[in-house]
Amino acid sequence: MSEITLQPIFDQSAPGIWDDLMRIRIVTVRKKYNTKMSDETIARAMTAFRDSWRRLSFNFAFGAYDGDKMIGCIAGDVQRRTGYIRHLYVLPEYQGLHIGARLLNAAQTAVAVTANQTDLVALPGAETFYRAHGYKSPYDSNAYIRPVTAPHCQTVPVFHCAPSIMRACGTMYDDENNKLSSAVISAKHMPVFAYYNAESRITGFGIIGPDGKQRVFSASRHPADWSRCCISRALNSYVANQIMQKTK
Repeated sequence: MSEITLQPIFDQSAPGIWDDLMRIRIVTVRKKYNTKMSDETIARAMTAFRDSWRRLSFNFAFGAYDGDKMIGCIAGDVQRRTGYIRHLYVLPEYQGLHIGARLLNAAQTAVAVTANQTDLVALPGAETFYRAHGYKSPYDSNAYIRPVTAPHCQTVPVFHCAPSIMRACGTMYDDENNKLSSAVISAKHMPVFAYYNAESRITGFGIIGPDGKQRVFSASRHPADWSRCCISRALNSYVANQIMQKTK
């Protein structure tokens, strides 16, 4: 086993992503509940993945990888200031390594840029896990909620560029003193990372354009600005993972 890495999945329709999500879900459900998903159930689930992706403007997903193999995943969406976690699965042989907690924390941070809380329905046996991570069931059911706070001192993948994010990013410059238009920043499925400072303000952002070029922007003109360094690391890690996925 190599080091387990977490990566945002900006484009869930990329080749193999839905297959990976379903593979992990099928294996986990079979092991946890001794239940085999029928072909019809699998087909409906795949259709639901695709329909949600096309219909909603703010979908998020993260994959946990052992080398080039996805071994865990979390996915959901944000609607009306609430982040809904629809899927969280880790392959049985990787459970107990805190991978689920890492995926949950990553998703909570990503949705916090526009949402006030996360909402989920806990599968049987997972209630203790969610309670341990701050979720509460106000109606004594399997529906759980948790308030979220704005990220600070961290680089966050931006799955949906809300107007407030576009305004903040639109004031920043790259090393060549260039800005990006709001249309470019808001392009769907483009990898975008934003750095939030201690006051939860965006002080830098980075993108990977359609040409594959990385561009880093910052509110500071200093080349050693901390937000630039953090964003560059996030972009490099994302690119390295994408290269690994394409060569597997």
